Amino acid sequence: MKKLLSLGLAILLVASAGAFAQTATGNIYGKATDASGAVLPGASVSANGESGSRTTVTGSDGAFRFLNLDPGDYTVTVSLQGFGSAGRKITVQTGQSASIDVVLKVGGKAETIEVTAEAPLVDIKKRGTGSVLSSQDLKDMPVVRDPWGIMNQVPGALVDRVNIAGNESGQQASVAGKGSFAGDRVWTLDGLVITDMSATGASPTYFDFDAFQEINVSTGGADLAMQTGGFGMNLVTKRGTNAFHGGGHFLDTDTKFQSSNLPSALASDPRLANKNLQGTCGDKSLATGSTQKFPNLTGQRDKADSINFIKDYGFDLGGPLVKDKLWFYGTYGVQSIHICRFSGTPDETILKSYNFKINWQATSNTMVSAYYFIGDKQKFGRSPGTGLVEESGILWRQANAFTDGGLPGGLWKAEINHTFSPSFYMSAKAAYYDTGFSLTTQGDPTKNYTYNYEAGTAIGTYITYSAIRPQKTANVDGNYFFSSMGGNHELKFGFGYRKTTTASVTHYNGDGLHGEYYGPGTGGGDNVAYISRDNVVNYGGKYIDGYIGDVFTKNRFTLNLGVRLDKQTAQNLASTAPANVSFPAILPAGTYGGGDNVYDFTNFSPRLGMSYALDEGRKTVLRASVARYGAQLSYGNATQVNPLGSTFKGYGWNDLNGDKFVQSNEVQLNNLVTSAGGATSSPNAIDKNLKNRKDDEFVLGLDHELGANFAVGGALTYRNSSDFTYRPWLSAPCPSYTNCSVVSTYTANNPVSFTRNGQVYTAQTFSPNVAQITAGGGGKVTTNLPGYNARFKGAEMTLNKRMSNKWGGKVAISLNDWTEHWDGTPKCCSGNPTHTSTAPQIEGGAVSLLSGGSGKASFYSSFKWQVYINGIVRLPASFDLSTQIFGRQGGSYPITISTSGGRDGTLQALTTPKVDQNRYANLWNVDLRLARNSKVGKVTLSPSLELFNVLNNDVVLSKARNAGSATFGRIEEIISPRILRIGARVTF
Repeated sequence: MKKLLSLGLAILLVASAGAFAQTATGNIYGKATDASGAVLPGASVSANGESGSRTTVTGSDGAFRFLNLDPGDYTVTVSLQGFGSAGRKITVQTGQSASIDVVLKVGGKAETIEVTAEAPLVDIKKRGTGSVLSSQDLKDMPVVRDPWGIMNQVPGALVDRVNIAGNESGQQASVAGKGSFAGDRVWTLDGLVITDMSATGASPTYFDFDAFQEINVSTGGADLAMQTGGFGMNLVTKRGTNAFHGGGHFLDTDTKFQSSNLPSALASDPRLANKNLQGTCGDKSLATGSTQKFPNLTGQRDKADSINFIKDYGFDLGGPLVKDKLWFYGTYGVQSIHICRFSGTPDETILKSYNFKINWQATSNTMVSAYYFIGDKQKFGRSPGTGLVEESGILWRQANAFTDGGLPGGLWKAEINHTFSPSFYMSAKAAYYDTGFSLTTQGDPTKNYTYNYEAGTAIGTYITYSAIRPQKTANVDGNYFFSSMGGNHELKFGFGYRKTTTASVTHYNGDGLHGEYYGPGTGGGDNVAYISRDNVVNYGGKYIDGYIGDVFTKNRFTLNLGVRLDKQTAQNLASTAPANVSFPAILPAGTYGGGDNVYDFTNFSPRLGMSYALDEGRKTVLRASVARYGAQLSYGNATQVNPLGSTFKGYGWNDLNGDKFVQSNEVQLNNLVTSAGGATSSPNAIDKNLKNRKDDEFVLGLDHELGANFAVGGALTYRNSSDFTYRPWLSAPCPSYTNCSVVSTYTANNPVSFTRNGQVYTAQTFSPNVAQITAGGGGKVTTNLPGYNARFKGAEMTLNKRMSNKWGGKVAISLNDWTEHWDGTPKCCSGNPTHTSTAPQIEGGAVSLLSGGSGKASFYSSFKWQVYINGIVRLPASFDLSTQIFGRQGGSYPITISTSGGRDGTLQALTTPKVDQNRYANLWNVDLRLARNSKVGKVTLSPSLELFNVLNNDVVLSKARNAGSATFGRIEEIISPRILRIGARVTF
């Protein structure tokens, strides 16, 4: 009764818990017995390591446990009066549970047996899928140094770009896979959720790669502590210990160590003329946004997208302030990344990162920690991802932005871990994270911009954008152990609260106009002039969660059963926006006072998992998982009904002076083509009965340990996603926001055809009924898409050879089949039946996603197979040789024609029956690393040479897809060429 009261009191006192609560640490489970095998209750147990010490006693079943241990080496000692004592050395890894059995001899002497028990390669408690990227994977392999660039190591991860030696670092890749979307991804830093919910699934910042102890990635069968079934990116940072440790590193990648892989088809491409170099693309000075050309340069460049130079350097230091009581750890890292893009524009990024952590062993059962982190990004020449060749004025300069007043920008976190008794453990976290950024155009702010689809270019001066996105988070999680039903129970519970807000401004430069140009006349689609009002919106979201579950273990069987509750809300806050400069009567200034929650989702997420060791030695484990997940709410969706949100009107455009830029006298105000939002109030609606998207998942896996350090595994995954949302036109006002009437009549337009290289490409679009749109006030309703679901069927196989006998390595192979299905007539995100590149609307066809990662607009969701291999060998004379090999099916190459869809604007209509009917060539990439580790005393010096794209592959990654453009089929991107990185690292 006393224990139950303590548990009940603790639950009442806590007010929060969060996702991924315990995956920043590892656990030790054990049992004490005598020589006959009888259990020993009441024995004293201690776990001592460089990160501190813990003590406990064995229960009535002889079991003991240490939870939330920092990764590292520990000595576990067990003693009991009348017996001797015994110790075991054990290694703890992130997100895994190490198990040991300790046998005490009657009246025996104390002994410490020098046996290292590492976390098992086959974990009997595991039920889902995922990968742990250890320090060896992060530092001893020839990897790019950001969390997105190493996702190719994770089975089933579909990444939208190929990163060679860091040429794509400094901007976030979009990652999806295994039936989950990029918006389902969850980012945690030392167990704290930091996902940017305004750009859902993205990280709010960038990181110092050398601060990571490990990266733990969950891809399926997620723990109750994680909301979604998407990829869980858990970044685990280092901490101070009783021994001073640290070091420094310097890595240099330079164009003088770079080859040329330019295919003959690009040898005379005018985009590669040196005279087209812009800004500082041709030298090594820091970009300032200058658009000045280099008039004295002649001839052709022999590289497309390539590296000017990348310098990566930093240091870290940790140790004791008071031994066994108080520790510190800090890092400082810089990456200076200078890239020259295909079009001759510079893309230059400086990433600085600061980490500082304090750990305090307040009592033998209480650990307190404080952590500060900030990632500082400056970027010059960031692409907005138009999918076109972009002039310098389209590119952005990026910098951090924070809330005025209060704490300095960055993450401020405090955590307390306390063991109430050998059977009751709790962890509490609280954090404030002030984060944000600004994107300032590099062009002349008095000019506007045009998407010139005729030439495949984006010209002029793009928009300016800023967003400040602070987060407040609190987490509490608990574990309670008891015995019943002939086995052991681990009761897990948690509660969580998270509040996020965004203040954003999108400013249209020049005269507030911009255009889509398809050529004189139609050119494959009518030219469109857009009148836009600056988007000045403030909005917020709240995320409350709770979960409870039981892990029941009996002999070789483990059962996981639990349920999670998530409540997610979003609302608009007060803001004011100015009128359009050129047409203030059409889009006047506006003031909005905000409103109540316009999104309110409550999801129950049941989880069931099991694992069973098929042999007494627990070397072969069968596992299964059944789960339902709710999608993360992007609280920015609240702006769909904000009258100051995205508001524009698109009219016919007659380019009278032929300069391909919109002037006010060229806008055909009697020819409304498309629109969004309203002049003074929003005509849009959000269905009050709207349901959150849900994912139902089943995972079946089998793992087998072939030897002490060698394991193989396989898993099958099935996932069905339903309750998607879409935004059709309203056909009548909908003041009740329920059972809204929507436009259902679409008229087929005349097919449009173009002949390219002797082949005819034809596409057809549909236009919505204009009268019905007018009757609905030009508004749209966000509601559930009836009858639509996406299904994923996949298989993966892994081999893991832990470093032993001077070699180690991994293999990860995945097969992916992700398709769309309808009950009834297919319809897309807006209700328009046109088959487009991102809404193919083909029963049983491939899911087609256009990446949302910064600077890219390429398809990435339909790679049917991927292979990753890495290996390391310890050679004589202290040399290490390592390699990684990555291969995947070529990405889809959907051929489209840009043509009118009436009030739905210009559509990228498919010309082929399937979106993935055409594909690029398969991709293979090989990287190598050679390093020598020279140790003098406690200091190790490790110079290294790393060679990326060893084969100097020239595979095409993107080509112009619009058959209505004269640039159709033109190569837009190839893989970055072979390059050498030299470096040195000092550690102690």
